[in-house]
Amino acid sequence: MALKFSAIQTLLAFIFSFLPIVIPLKFSYPAVFNFGDSNSDTGGLVAGLAFPVGPPNGETYFQQPYGRFCDGRLIIDFLMDAMGRPFLNPYLDSVGAPDFQKGCNFAAGGSTILPANAASTSPFSFGVQVAQFVRFKDRVLKLLAKGKKSQKYLPLEDYFNQGLYMFDMGQNDIDGAFNSKSEDQVMASFPAILSEFEAGIKVVILNSKQFLGEYLNCGTNLSLL
Repeated sequence: MALKFSAIQTLLAFIFSFLPIVIPLKFSYPAVFNFGDSNSDTGGLVAGLAFPVGPPNGETYFQQPYGRFCDGRLIIDFLMDAMGRPFLNPYLDSVGAPDFQKGCNFAAGGSTILPANAASTSPFSFGVQVAQFVRFKDRVLKLLAKGKKSQKYLPLEDYFNQGLYMFDMGQNDIDGAFNSKSEDQVMASFPAILSEFEAGIKVVILNSKQFLGEYLNCGTNLSLL
């Protein structure tokens, strides 16, 4: 167990070395776009794979299972509450005419940064989630171009530039690796994990002028991404 925590601490230290200067959070974002695993999945895996999520999940707030791997709300739910926004609907959920005006959640429980394999719980790895975001944005802009009716349930074009982008994943890559690999082997996989993460981040950055601007203002060199 101590070896596992040592490897995780090493990876976290390596990741934080790439992060820009911290900017105070402004709760004025018109929309939120989230990528991740069960830490922030609001129903993606349930909608995408009919994955069974039964009690005690959801029992303390929703009074019933609500697609979350938690007995109540997730951090992403509290964040949306703090901004006065409705909870994020999962991208994969088409039941009940989901409202994406204030953002979209691409997270799915069990997802990894590295591409999924036959043993993966979720096929919706980070690269897949990023591809879903790109398609989502493209589809939204085409629908908005047809008329104002779509504005009631889809984010405006400016929302993609001004929105808050959140990423919360990677734990399944490490935890899963420890089931069959030594600590040295797990640590040797960190560069591949970070490379995949950087590639996805770059795609998201290039699809958001506001996100790109914040990175440039922090002095981030895009050649590193």
